[in-house]
Amino acid sequence: MVVEHLLNFAILICLQLFFFVIHAVSVGEKKQIFTYLGKGMLLGLPFGIIFDLVVGKYFGLFDYELGYQMWFLVLNGIFSYGFMTANVILLRQHSLLHMYFWSSGLGLIYEIINHFFPVWQFTFGSALTEWISVVFVLYTGLIWLIMVALRLVYRIPFQAVSFVKL
Repeated sequence: MVVEHLLNFAILICLQLFFFVIHAVSVGEKKQIFTYLGKGMLLGLPFGIIFDLVVGKYFGLFDYELGYQMWFLVLNGIFSYGFMTANVILLRQHSLLHMYFWSSGLGLIYEIINHFFPVWQFTFGSALTEWISVVFVLYTGLIWLIMVALRLVYRIPFQAVSFVKL
């Protein structure tokens, strides 16, 4: 069973990397791919561990098929949150509205992938309530928090978090 969950996680990570590369190329940032990946993975590690432990474990909004073991949280932080953070860097010139639609679209894609290759499960409400809340609200909040973290750590300006002044 653990092997199946690790395979699902590897598939999810590969697809996240693929979506990042497509996104970077589509917005003309292919020369910066490795820079953004490096920054994303460095910030994704602590951000992901903290987010998983606070929002997932402490508040109980989601659970992982592999649990909250530290080795998994580290890998998940580096790769899953890292690739998402690299993706978010590409949104620095976009408005809050654009960020909302992009994050909802990305959430929809991630949740469809997770449906076929389960890595996590949400633990609140009915399946439909969870799905709507996650895709249209929670991903937006997560991405906004990542933007704030990127602004604070790397001083990357985002239109969607312009009120965070340094």
